[in-house]
Amino acid sequence: LDKLLIALLNIKRPKFSPVEGFVFTDIYQISSSILIDPDESLKQYGECSVGWLVENNLAKVEVLSENKIRIVYEGFEHYLIEQFRGDVNGDEIEDIFVLCSYKAVGGTLGWTCPNIFGRYAKSELVHIVANPWTANN
Repeated sequence: LDKLLIALLNIKRPKFSPVEGFVFTDIYQISSSILIDPDESLKQYGECSVGWLVENNLAKVEVLSENKIRIVYEGFEHYLIEQFRGDVNGDEIEDIFVLCSYKAVGGTLGWTCPNIFGRYAKSELVHIVANPWTANN
């Protein structure tokens, strides 16, 4: 809740938007780096999209609504829900504030956290952008 309130207080109209026109359910534009990868098995594929993983039967995706998707990869369910867009971290580039929920398939391990997704150019895959208000500042 604290991160959401901070994001709402800091949100500004962006000067540049490489996510304009991006549809959250377009899995071919989302980087696989957003996924929980406990065995670091994604390293062998280099930079790839979630769509590429699905094509190669490495992940499953279910579109739950226009702003919510479920991705199953490496024993984890990833629920990603787009909340809003705007310049959240003050770099003048539009970001996507996403509520991320992770749960072990068939288990009880799980957690939910907010993340900022974005990209710096339209040619990049959408990935997690570092939050400026985390403890490592």
